[in-house]
Amino acid sequence: GIGENCVTGLDRDQVLNLSGPILVLGASGFIGSNLFRSIAGYRTDVYGTSRRVSPWRISDIPLNQVRIVNLLVEYELEALLTEIKPKTIFNCIAHGAYSFQTDRDLTYETNFTFLVNLLEKISTMGIHCLIQAGTSSEYGRQSAGPAEFSASTPNSHYAVSKCAAANAIYYMGRERGLPCTNLRIYSAYGPFEDSSRLIPQLVMKVTEGLLPDF
Repeated sequence: GIGENCVTGLDRDQVLNLSGPILVLGASGFIGSNLFRSIAGYRTDVYGTSRRVSPWRISDIPLNQVRIVNLLVEYELEALLTEIKPKTIFNCIAHGAYSFQTDRDLTYETNFTFLVNLLEKISTMGIHCLIQAGTSSEYGRQSAGPAEFSASTPNSHYAVSKCAAANAIYYMGRERGLPCTNLRIYSAYGPFEDSSRLIPQLVMKVTEGLLPDF
């Protein structure tokens, strides 16, 4: 499932034990699409979002399970939550993780402001849980296997925004009693990954007898 290293499918029991309906925000992204597919293989009460029509990673998923929505627009988010009434929510949307995503304001709006808005909206909905796709970037340059509770040392606007998101989740869980958690994902790789990432580049270069630029 969502976890360290290779993105793989969840097993049947894990999927069936989730409280539904299930909502995967950012189902057209790399991690979101793999998660969405793993759940959709066993259940029909899972819904995924995409900002684009006909997203290539989930183009073969039944249309009735995909919602085209701009989650940063408040009324579109409200309409989505009202329609689906989710019990389990996976938040996989993010901006700034790729080198070509350089819009600072959009990074904070997507990774932090949106999440705070979402947390407040679902705080009275009686959800079972919200799982946030965090990132190992929250540890910054601590690359030697930091402990889970090591202090965050962000070294980019992306990392700062994700640290802020983790703190918002901590506050909502500890002080407000919302069932939610943040997963700091390490170097996930697998099907549907963007070709510019490390593992796809390694594979492509190896087939040419070369090494990628580091």
